Amino acid sequence: MTCDFCNPQVITSQKVYEDDLIIAIYPQKPTIFHHLILFPKKHYQLISEISPEESVRMNQVIEKIHLSFKVKNNCIGYNLTSNNGGLKIGQTVPHCHSHLFLRFDDEVISPFKVMNDPSLKIVLTTDEWESRKKIISTVINKK
Repeated sequence: MTCDFCNPQVITSQKVYEDDLIIAIYPQKPTIFHHLILFPKKHYQLISEISPEESVRMNQVIEKIHLSFKVKNNCIGYNLTSNNGGLKIGQTVPHCHSHLFLRFDDEVISPFKVMNDPSLKIVLTTDEWESRKKIISTVINKK
């Protein structure tokens, strides 16, 4: 299995945040509008393999993103999920990563309803996806 999160084309096209250890991307097929995927730059298959420094930084980036949306868009919280252990348990990309779902009072549907009923998933045009990615990147990276 190839690793999308080690692929420079994937990172370049989907990246919304990057520092020296962690990357956050807006996935091509987001479950909900505010769905991000975070992962360490260094390749590990399981989250249990990452260094303490990477683990701390991942949590700091998650909190930075959450606070950016809390202040600017009234984000009330978030869900964080991760599959560790390969395809049988749902890890479709062999690079440790976490899905961050930012949650809002006025959201139309929860990410878990969409995951349980794929017919609820919205298919975005390229322009819609680009627009959403730009909005998210702007909020996260605005000083």
